[in-house]
Amino acid sequence: MSSLPTSPIPAQSSTKTVNYRVTRVSFGNGYEQRSVDGLNGKRDSWRLVYENLNLTDLATLTSFFDGLGGATYFTWIPIGESVSKNWITNGDYTVTIATGNLHTLSVPIQQVYDL
Repeated sequence: MSSLPTSPIPAQSSTKTVNYRVTRVSFGNGYEQRSVDGLNGKRDSWRLVYENLNLTDLATLTSFFDGLGGATYFTWIPIGESVSKNWITNGDYTVTIATGNLHTLSVPIQQVYDL
């Protein structure tokens, strides 16, 4: 298990999405019953954006995410929170050339409840 590098830090344009797992049962006449599915029914997702990365910082981040391979989880304390959580990459990261030697990296991550 590894931790997300603390430098560089994600940009303020990073976004958080909260997903709830809910089981639904539909009955006749439009009636429906819902309940939380499992012990960990709430799951956070982030799209982390790193802006104005030089080649060294870009290499640090891409090496980190490549080393995980999308299957190994890592720890990170989300922006505005104080407790570390487990995360996996939720898809592929994207690298965009901003200007000259500066790049932008965007990566979707999803909270996991691994043992």
